[in-house]
Amino acid sequence: MKQQATVKSRTGEAMNSEANTITFAFRKPRFPLICDLDGDLFAALSAAALQRRLAGVELADEKKARFVDASGEGWMFLAEERILAPVFPMSRWRKIEVIRLFNDSRNARDMGVHYPERRLANRRFDMIVREIVALLSGPVKTEKERQ
Repeated sequence: MKQQATVKSRTGEAMNSEANTITFAFRKPRFPLICDLDGDLFAALSAAALQRRLAGVELADEKKARFVDASGEGWMFLAEERILAPVFPMSRWRKIEVIRLFNDSRNARDMGVHYPERRLANRRFDMIVREIVALLSGPVKTEKERQ
């Protein structure tokens, strides 16, 4: 079973051309999603955000693309077919693997940020993913900072 995500442009018209449509095989991932494209990380908070981010990406065969959702499930992206599917056999990421993925990324080095690897038993997997997504998304401005 396939599900398609269609993104709407700012003018409200659907951008459903074949080149921009991502198909989800079997089911959608549990968002937010951390995406590793050959050492560069980005976060997708929804299917539409993932679609917008991958719209202009050309993945060569030698490039490595890894995805992990909030439940710890691994995902693969078939660039030529524009399909996002769960990794088979069922691949569950561990907390430490997601943290090391972030800490070893170019993004963490560029930002000068290191996510702590201690006290993992006290943290839920989805909260670790959400915290890393917040780091990747940049600082959130408070109401005072916006003024």
